[in-house]
Amino acid sequence: MLGVHRVEASAAAEKAANVRDGLERTIDELKAHIVSLCASRDEIAAKASKLKNSLDASTRQLGQEAAACAAEKAAAVKTAEEAAAIKAELEEQVAALSASGASAQKVAQEQMAALEANLKAARAETEAAVSAASSAAAAAAAVVEDMRAEVTAARDAGKVLKAELEGKVAMLDRAVQDGRAKLAEAEAAREAAVEEASKSNANLVARNGALATQLDEAEGRVEGIIATLNSEKDESERLRQECATHLGVIRARDSDLAAKEKEMNRIRSECAAEVAAMKESLGKTDEERNELLQKAAREKDALRREIERLEVIVNRIDEVEDQLLEAEAERRKLHNAIQELRGNVRVFARVRPLAASEGESCVEANHDGLGLALTAPSAKRGAQEDQQYHFSFDRVFDSRAQQEDVFEEVSGLVQSALDGYKVCLFAYGQTGSGKTHTMLGAAGEKRGIIPRTVEKVLSEAQRKSQKGWHFDMEASYVEIYNERIRDLLDAGSMHSDSHHVSHNPAGGCPEVTGVIREAVPTADAAAALVRRAAAARSVESTRMNATSSRSHTLFMLYITGEHEAAGTLLAGCLVLVDLAGSERVARSGAEGARLKEACAINKSLSSLGDVFTAISNGQKHIPFRNSKLTHLLQPCLSGDGKTLMFVNLNPHTASAEETLCSMRFASHVNTVELAKNGGGAKSKVVS
Repeated sequence: MLGVHRVEASAAAEKAANVRDGLERTIDELKAHIVSLCASRDEIAAKASKLKNSLDASTRQLGQEAAACAAEKAAAVKTAEEAAAIKAELEEQVAALSASGASAQKVAQEQMAALEANLKAARAETEAAVSAASSAAAAAAAVVEDMRAEVTAARDAGKVLKAELEGKVAMLDRAVQDGRAKLAEAEAAREAAVEEASKSNANLVARNGALATQLDEAEGRVEGIIATLNSEKDESERLRQECATHLGVIRARDSDLAAKEKEMNRIRSECAAEVAAMKESLGKTDEERNELLQKAAREKDALRREIERLEVIVNRIDEVEDQLLEAEAERRKLHNAIQELRGNVRVFARVRPLAASEGESCVEANHDGLGLALTAPSAKRGAQEDQQYHFSFDRVFDSRAQQEDVFEEVSGLVQSALDGYKVCLFAYGQTGSGKTHTMLGAAGEKRGIIPRTVEKVLSEAQRKSQKGWHFDMEASYVEIYNERIRDLLDAGSMHSDSHHVSHNPAGGCPEVTGVIREAVPTADAAAALVRRAAAARSVESTRMNATSSRSHTLFMLYITGEHEAAGTLLAGCLVLVDLAGSERVARSGAEGARLKEACAINKSLSSLGDVFTAISNGQKHIPFRNSKLTHLLQPCLSGDGKTLMFVNLNPHTASAEETLCSMRFASHVNTVELAKNGGGAKSKVVS
């Protein structure tokens, strides 16, 4: 086969060489033809130039002769005019003389007496004058006749010259016409030659292109054949190496088999000796051996039936696992439907217990756990009595509620994060209303939402791992202080300008550039991470709270789950926010840096309210970028996630006005439905 390919390659190469030679000969012929056409063109141009020069010389000569003829004609005309002038002058003289004679006769008649003596003399003089005049007239007439003869001769000569010139002009016209005809023929011949050369060139170009294509195809086939040959060569080399390897293995196996055969012979001999010894020692009969064989056959059948039963069980287990996966997907849908029926934006209210020194409470929770009544000063001008305000929320926790009770209500949203949704929980309220206690809490049973959330996520991930799921959790912890983002897990970062909000265009979870994302494998690791972040948080003492949070903190837990067998990938996130306390500057006594902090806090909280107002009104443009807080929460608030707001209430009567503002804000948020702008929450599931 290799020889056949080589012959084909040689034939293809020879064919390509012949094609190349033919193409080169065609190109040479075309070049010679073009040179011949150029020579013909030059010869025609030379003849045309020579003919043009001859025509120009003849034209100049004819012009000179015509000019000479015109000069002679002008001279003859001038001579005739002079003769006519002389004749006229002579006639005038004759007339004058005649007039003079008449006058003299009249005078002589009138003065006959007086001039009788002079008459003869005058007559003699007159006759002499007449004779002289006649002689002069005769001479003038002779001169005129001579001039007429000369003019006639000149006219005849001019006619002859004109005839000759007209003949020459006609000859020149014929020569010019012949030259033009020849020039037209030469031009037509040149154009025909050029057109023929163009056609030949086009044909040659087409032929050249076809030959080039054939050459490329031939080269491609040659390259393919060479590649095939190289591949076959490599394959042959590989097979040779494999054969050598197999030969070595076979030889090694032969040696090993020889050793094993030797060992088997030894064992066979030993077994034969042992069998003989056993037969001898046990003395078993053939019936006993048959019974043992039948027993072994029965055991074999029992084992086969057990294997078949186990295979049925395994198949059933596979079916059940498939059904469980389908049920899990259906559970996710139903759980999401339940959460959406409850509302993609839900509001829970929690009343802080009164301190011993705070007296009576201005907030009272209804027994149904859904309503609140607030007693606060009337908003009407001049009113002295207090007014009672009533509010309803999705859930109300009174001052006796424990941390476990609170988390039990929010655990459904935590499950949504495991199912691939974006979930946001944030605590809102005035300074000292218990937001940080709700979100972080303390040790033991007083643990807040953040540590309990991490525990539930890890526990659920561990439970699902038994069903083929694998979950990875990573967390970052940031604070927003005076509209600047700080990484609480990086103590040296302070409030860096290098941290910016970043959103995945495909609808991913909120992210901040340049912050640390730590893996959260265990609850202890999560607790240590939360303690580090809490120690780095910005807190200050104010008139209203000894440890007032001066920044918004966001704990962001990124959850990725994969079921390899089902080919399902989930990507969800939990954003747990402890907002800085809203406060009236006059009451908190903020000054200097504290005043700047308070203004930044109130501005960002106002921006949060503007976002909820825009969503509630169904506006196309939502002002998420008015603050770092709303920009970071955009994926969760844009209709693509689930949001839960905790409004924490201070029941002290001195804080009634701030509590009323918080409840009004929460009531406004409770009217918002994210599905208006986003079409409902969306799970990031890839199946």
